[in-house]
Amino acid sequence: MSGQQGLLDELEDALARQDIGRRAEILRRVTDLFVATSTGCSDEQVALFDDVMSRLVAEIDVSARVVFGQWLAVTPNAPPNFMRALALNDEIAVAEPVLLQSDRIDEETLVESAKTKKIGRAHV
Repeated sequence: MSGQQGLLDELEDALARQDIGRRAEILRRVTDLFVATSTGCSDEQVALFDDVMSRLVAEIDVSARVVFGQWLAVTPNAPPNFMRALALNDEIAVAEPVLLQSDRIDEETLVESAKTKKIGRAHV
């Protein structure tokens, strides 16, 4: 429990200080914990991970979002709001693996992504 409390304390500190590098490190640690325990997580636990991860993802750089998207796109019970945020990201490198591989992306998110993303003529 002390390890989890330490992680929560670090999370609160990272959010308070608005340190992007620290937030990315905390998100990596939270994601590691989620992946290691995800098969045994209840819906409530997944929702808690979802809340924490969703708060952090908006505040990290694009390259880190790419890594998290690729990593969690193949995780069957990945936090749905976190995955939605990645799927709707304006950077295709972030959104693409999630849109193509994640089972957590619902039809509504796919439609929203298709309606809101601009594709250059060179890609058509």
